[in-house]
Amino acid sequence: MDDALRVVVEMNEAVWDRLKNALEDLNEEEIHWRPLPQANSINVIIRHFRIEAQWRQRFFPENPTYQK
Repeated sequence: MDDALRVVVEMNEAVWDRLKNALEDLNEEEIHWRPLPQANSINVIIRHFRIEAQWRQRFFPENPTYQK
């Protein structure tokens, strides 16, 4: 992996770590809260992220960015 890609991967990992830490202490009510009735909850948004990550791992298995 070249240096430029390594920086992007490290930044991506740092952002995911910060997100995981921010979500760690949420209770059930907070996870399902919606700012507006038509808006998605944190739970729905995170589920979308996980499905997208699984899709990337399946279709781009050789890319180390998608292996976590």
